[in-house]
Amino acid sequence: MAIAIALGVIVWKDFILLPQVATPSLAGSAVDVGIVAEPPGQSAVASAKLANIPPTVQPYSGLAAGMYVGYDQEILAGNDLDTARGAHFFIPWRRIEDNPRGSYDWSWIDGPLSQLAPGKKAIIRLVPRCEDITTADGSKRDACAPTWALNYDPIIEEGAPCQVPTRRINYMAPEVVQGLSNLIQAMGERYRDDNRVAAIEIGIGYAGEPAPWPQTQTVCDHDQQEAAYASRPEYAAPGLAWAQYHKTIIGAYVDAFQGKKPLLTLINAAYAERLRGDVLRFAISRGVGLAVTSLHSDYNRNRGSGDGVCYWGFITEPGFDNNSETADAAYITRWAALEANKERVPIGMEFNNRFDNQGRIPVEGEAFTRWAMLNALDKGADYVLPFNDGRGAPGNIYYDDVWEFYDRYAGREAANSPDVWIAFRSPWKGPGTWCPDIYDYSWHLTSELETLPYADAESQAAVNLIDAATGAFDIGPQTDWRYYYARTTAGNWPVFNLDIDDGFMHGGVNDVNVIVTYFDHNRGGQWSLYYDSTSGEKLAGSVT
Repeated sequence: MAIAIALGVIVWKDFILLPQVATPSLAGSAVDVGIVAEPPGQSAVASAKLANIPPTVQPYSGLAAGMYVGYDQEILAGNDLDTARGAHFFIPWRRIEDNPRGSYDWSWIDGPLSQLAPGKKAIIRLVPRCEDITTADGSKRDACAPTWALNYDPIIEEGAPCQVPTRRINYMAPEVVQGLSNLIQAMGERYRDDNRVAAIEIGIGYAGEPAPWPQTQTVCDHDQQEAAYASRPEYAAPGLAWAQYHKTIIGAYVDAFQGKKPLLTLINAAYAERLRGDVLRFAISRGVGLAVTSLHSDYNRNRGSGDGVCYWGFITEPGFDNNSETADAAYITRWAALEANKERVPIGMEFNNRFDNQGRIPVEGEAFTRWAMLNALDKGADYVLPFNDGRGAPGNIYYDDVWEFYDRYAGREAANSPDVWIAFRSPWKGPGTWCPDIYDYSWHLTSELETLPYADAESQAAVNLIDAATGAFDIGPQTDWRYYYARTTAGNWPVFNLDIDDGFMHGGVNDVNVIVTYFDHNRGGQWSLYYDSTSGEKLAGSVT
């Protein structure tokens, strides 16, 4: 089924169409298409709804889809939130097995699990390396790397401008790999049948991400850590040995959990990024999902371009899959791997609150949180990990309307979705922007812009012209999420042509509500809604 919204060319300078939950239509046999216009000054959603959708679904591999409070193993804020499915546990390897090797203390997992409220679940990430902490004697040590592992061919760091440890864990030392594999096996035996555990994130390197050293440039000895690791042949570019290590650890988790828990591996580090495709092919072949720790309101600093072409465009080519010759290049852009595989394996996302789409540190407000949530749904995220850290403002776990909206769709597909929607948006493309997702955020309701190819310089230029013509919405306070870089319309782009996923609705006679919420700029004019009926195109109505 197709829908077209035509806007009056002269008067409609600013127009946005944004998602909103509305009551599903009543069941019936006749076609019932209408327009619900919000009062002037409101902004917008387009939503096509089908009656009698089952209230519950079975998410992929038993994963309890929804919002989990990130890094919540100590506070357990998720216990008190109706909108939270549960908590995310960040578990340092050192807390389970420090000294001696092979002696496991499970209290850092068992304790928080025992404190989960009834019905709440946990996503667990075991972390081999993380930030440095100050010990009782005033010295520094890695908070996650076990003491015993530092005795096996450690990486020696020199010349740091701050007080830091001189020995860093060598992940690929045979004794360390074996020790981690043994721990993973024991972890699987202990938790694979535990109903309180929703999923396992596969921690690989620093903070669990697939990189040996921190990816945050502000770490005081970032450069010295990178130089120390890169000086060793096994860590030298392009990272072949590291990719093999990554696959070895994935394999250890698969063997340990025996298909009884959803597993997801983090994929978003810049290190060894040209081998990301090789790693994710291995992961997907074993049913392992993909997760990233860089969810923003917009993706504006993704790598992967050359000669003016953004490589992620390869995923728009007919017949593209993980084995395509262009897949490795496409997946240098981190979100492209999620977009291309969201119907194959579970997808997880962790917020990145360090900066928004223009590189600014955001006040954690509804605008940033809601657009990030819509971005997650656009990429098929079965769960999202927002934070409770706040930095003087409410953490983004507290926007109930945002997470109620997310919970309505998380873990669903077109066939069991309660409705479909599209959020028209225009990404900011300022200096430093590399390869953003220039398409709209959508949920089984797509616009013509999203159907255009984006694989070569010529097609990218054509799409960019369309994107530039609509621009970004710039009326209203920045604290209003409906203002926050939503797409505008003008005389040079007066029609939105929309297509509904056949998995949601195809053929026959259906009871449907089409809801359009719009911004009225007090400039007069009109807009109209047309749809494809069983007897051709029809006008549903007009708003003047």
